[in-house]
Amino acid sequence: LGGGKKERPLVLHTRFHFGYIGSYNSKMQISPFERFRMGGTGINGFNFILGTEIISLRGYTEDALFPNNEGGIIYDKAVFELRYPVVTEGMATIYGFGFFEAGNNSADYKTFNPLDLKRSVGFGASLFMAAIGNISFGYGWGLDPTPLSSNGAATNGGNFLFSIGASIR
Repeated sequence: LGGGKKERPLVLHTRFHFGYIGSYNSKMQISPFERFRMGGTGINGFNFILGTEIISLRGYTEDALFPNNEGGIIYDKAVFELRYPVVTEGMATIYGFGFFEAGNNSADYKTFNPLDLKRSVGFGASLFMAAIGNISFGYGWGLDPTPLSSNGAATNGGNFLFSIGASIR
């Protein structure tokens, strides 16, 4: 009814992902080059030379969940993102968000536990323009310990986030 304040709804954006690499022939082994790597913003997305797919898990460093130095053949991931639109008119959409993510990556489907998840939380802001896509800034915290990185430092803790374009996973 005329001229009132425009409502800006709070949006809960949820996503669930699962990936599995297998073979039709039990005599063939899975190539060490075709694997999942998990952690970070996933800005790299895919390494077409090695055939690895990078699955984002904000709040952890890049490749923090990278089993046995080869990568995983099975992963699962859940994302809950609460978004609040700040600007919705014109050529750009700007929204603030808070997130909770949980995921895991395993090198062996026999020992894979879909409920043994590494969790992270964080917040940020995102700008969407049709001409260039999504640009996001934020900060995330990894809540669970992960295997040690190559330099011996733990890979969980706070991390700044930056990404351009939509993360595939």
